[in-house]
Amino acid sequence: MSIRPRARALIRPPSALSPSAPQPLSPPVQNYVPIFFAKEDLDVALGNAHLRRGQGQSAQLRQHADKLAAEYEEAKEVYASASDRRAKRRAKDRADKALAGSQKALERAAKVEAAGLPRIEVGCFEDLVEQMRRDRKGEFGAVMFIPPGAIAATAAAADARKAES
Repeated sequence: MSIRPRARALIRPPSALSPSAPQPLSPPVQNYVPIFFAKEDLDVALGNAHLRRGQGQSAQLRQHADKLAAEYEEAKEVYASASDRRAKRRAKDRADKALAGSQKALERAAKVEAAGLPRIEVGCFEDLVEQMRRDRKGEFGAVMFIPPGAIAATAAAADARKAES
C-alpha cells in the first residue's frame, strides 16, 4: 500500500490569472463624520450641505420627470395614430409606465426639497475622546476634526471675493 502525496494548489490573485481581469477604478468613497469646535463653522457647513444636496438632486429628479413626461406625450400620440390593437396596447403600456415614472420622480423631488437638516449631536470633547478610545466596532474610524474658524473664515473670504466682483 502506497500513500500518494496530496497535490498542492497554487493560489493566485485573479489579476495574475488573466491580465484583462477588472480592477477597481478607485477606492470606495468614505463618508466622514465632522467634529466642529465652533458653532459658526457648523452653521456654514450645514447651510452649504443642505443647499448643495437639495439643488443637485432636485434638479436631476425634475429633469428626469420632464423627460418621462415628454415620453408620455409621445406615447399618447402613437396610441392615437395606431391602427391595430397590438400597437395601441404597447403604446398605452408605454404611456402608463412613463406617467407613473414621472409622478414618482416628482414625488421624490418634493421629498428632497422638503428634507430637513441632518441630525446634530452636541457633546463634550472629553467624552468623544473616551468613546473613540473604547471603540471596538470602528464607528469612530472616519472622524474629521474641523478647527475653530476654518470653515467660517473660508466662507467669509469667498463672500468678500463675490462682493468685489
